[in-house]
Amino acid sequence: MTEIAHTAAGAAGKANLPTLIQKDLTEARRALPTYLKGSWSKLRADYTVAQAEMTLAYAQADCAEVSDQAETKHEIHTTAVNAILLTPAETAADIRFKIEVIAAEEIADGWWCAEEAMALLAIDAKRLLPVANEAQQPLEASHV
Repeated sequence: MTEIAHTAAGAAGKANLPTLIQKDLTEARRALPTYLKGSWSKLRADYTVAQAEMTLAYAQADCAEVSDQAETKHEIHTTAVNAILLTPAETAADIRFKIEVIAAEEIADGWWCAEEAMALLAIDAKRLLPVANEAQQPLEASHV
């Protein structure tokens, strides 16, 4: 290979380097830590069971006084909700489920970690959901 051809090939390789690095970084950002992979099926099941048990316990409790069992079921339900809100989504379906829980539990209306939950949801969406128009530039947060 001539020196000119070698220099041209090297320059072309360097020009592609940022694209390759960006692609690797994008894939790394989308990857979920190994210890969290497959956790969402358990999170969904735990939430569904906790919701049903809490509803049943409150239905069986005396109207004048909430039973200890109902309080315990409420605490288990709260723990299940927190786990869903604070665990990174693995798929787009997990993001949808997280949104459904946020709506059903009225998270935005005074949950102890509502702001954090919304921020994590936005991070999940940015990490997992494709941009419809590749030419579309991501929005930058404005500081008003």
